[in-house]
Amino acid sequence: MSSFWSIATVTTVVLVVLGTILVSVVTLLRIMQQSLKKQVASRYHADEILMQEGMANFFGLESKGVWQCRGNGALVLTGDTLHFFMLQPRSELVIPLHAIRSGQLVRSHLGKTVFRPLLKVHFELHGKSDSAAWYVHDPQTWLDKIASLQDRKSTRLNSSHT
Repeated sequence: MSSFWSIATVTTVVLVVLGTILVSVVTLLRIMQQSLKKQVASRYHADEILMQEGMANFFGLESKGVWQCRGNGALVLTGDTLHFFMLQPRSELVIPLHAIRSGQLVRSHLGKTVFRPLLKVHFELHGKSDSAAWYVHDPQTWLDKIASLQDRKSTRLNSSHT
């Protein structure tokens, strides 16, 4: 009977530890999301934001290669900007819509994949071409919205699927 109580005790301790870890991780994620929301709100008024993904998964800049830090953060689309606020390491990528040359849905970027479509934009900043990709919940809607904004400003986004 003592081995039963030993197993029950170990099982209980393991479940309590796992539960504590889970609660801690969820709490930390909520704190991080609140931090991102405050960062976005400090930069943009609510009526400027046309689309927003609170935890977009950034797959990196093509110019930085495969060894760069990828990460999560807030992706925001306004009437003239695609803006990514990376959580850790804290950084920002601001792409004016007029700088975006094309956009597409891809399955991978820089050799990384989540086996779902990614939003990828090709852009030119400061005379240099680059691209960036994100996993967002509805990448086609993002692509369509960027294209419609560019159409309104007489710039055409070439939407293609690969």
